[in-house]
Amino acid sequence: MPGDVGTISPPDVTGQLEDDSLRIWKNGDAAFMRNWPYAYVESMRPDSSVRNRVGVTLLPKGDHPGARHADVLGGFQLMVSKKSANKDAAIELVKFLTSPEIQRVNAVTRGYAPTRPDLYDSPALKANSFFATLRNVLLNGAVTRPSTTAGPQYNRVSAAYFTAVRQTLIGQKSAAAAVTELENELCRLSAK
Repeated sequence: MPGDVGTISPPDVTGQLEDDSLRIWKNGDAAFMRNWPYAYVESMRPDSSVRNRVGVTLLPKGDHPGARHADVLGGFQLMVSKKSANKDAAIELVKFLTSPEIQRVNAVTRGYAPTRPDLYDSPALKANSFFATLRNVLLNGAVTRPSTTAGPQYNRVSAAYFTAVRQTLIGQKSAAAAVTELENELCRLSAK
């Protein structure tokens, strides 16, 4: 893909934020988009030029043994502070927000991935091929973001990864050189 920036991808693609790419996509000015699951529901809204013309698939993977797709979980973490003045009410709110009913509504209306595997078998989600793809990714080994492993270095780890990918995409470095430098930087950060 290096060298494609400025040809099949706009020159500013490596600097676009989520909202930028979603806007360009919904306007019908892009053939591909990588985004979080909510973008599928946004793509189906009446104001979208790509409504009902969208497919979802896995990101490509290498062909070496053990290669895997780049499937990463993000998420919304709900917590209750042990210092909360209304701990019982807060706990009940978290239970409500993570209930099957609310997860089903959030999946259908917002594109949020349910955390309860059985919800993927509900008629509302089964009727949508997007959720079948998402279900397979989530239930077959998607990995969580490295925030737990990276701890307080998460922002630096994320920036190092972003930089290496960007440098490769714009042809500033070869993929091999960028990966080697990224590995060295991640080792340096993990030693802190």
